[in-house]
Amino acid sequence: MDPPDVEKLISEKTKMGLIGRIKRLFKPEQKQTPNKTKEEIWAEKVQALRQRGAKIGDGTRLNCDIGDFGTEPYLVEVGEDCLFAADVKFITHDGGVKVLNTMGYFGGKKMDRIAPIKVGNNVYIGTGAFIMQGVTIGNNVIIGARAVVTHDIPDNVVAVGMPAKVLKTIDEYYQSGVDKGWYYPTAGLPFEEKKAYYQAVFQEGEQEQP
Repeated sequence: MDPPDVEKLISEKTKMGLIGRIKRLFKPEQKQTPNKTKEEIWAEKVQALRQRGAKIGDGTRLNCDIGDFGTEPYLVEVGEDCLFAADVKFITHDGGVKVLNTMGYFGGKKMDRIAPIKVGNNVYIGTGAFIMQGVTIGNNVIIGARAVVTHDIPDNVVAVGMPAKVLKTIDEYYQSGVDKGWYYPTAGLPFEEKKAYYQAVFQEGEQEQP
């Protein structure tokens, strides 16, 4: 077996190092993104969606992304004081129409199957929920995580599941939290204050157990 060509190896290594230096030289500088508050991020998302034609009410907070409003954000209407968790999706179109188009159901025309979505005031939608085309969600509604909402949801209820169904009323939801002792006056507290509060509460609870 012939020994490796040392000069060739050194030459290749030198060439690769030179290419790397050139790439670094012409690579655009990464702009430092200033730290933004949650309120600023929410406001930017709402503004961007409004520019795309979506109707978003005042006080609504979006932890989902702008792209989660789909390819027709102008067909989505959201009321005031809503809160959407991460990965909530709004689907205003049905891609299944492709099959009908291919089969010639419309005399050779290519059709879309589309319907708007409307969400009322004071609505919470949990992580990963899908809101499908043509759906109207009422006021004071909670949609559970991973729910797939395919039909209208009335006012003042909690809806969960795939497809989403009404589980209980808002009053029943409230009372279940009271019965289980799950309500604490910590909304809006800074992280460290909330952490100290709950550590104290739950450590005391553990100590009280026999």
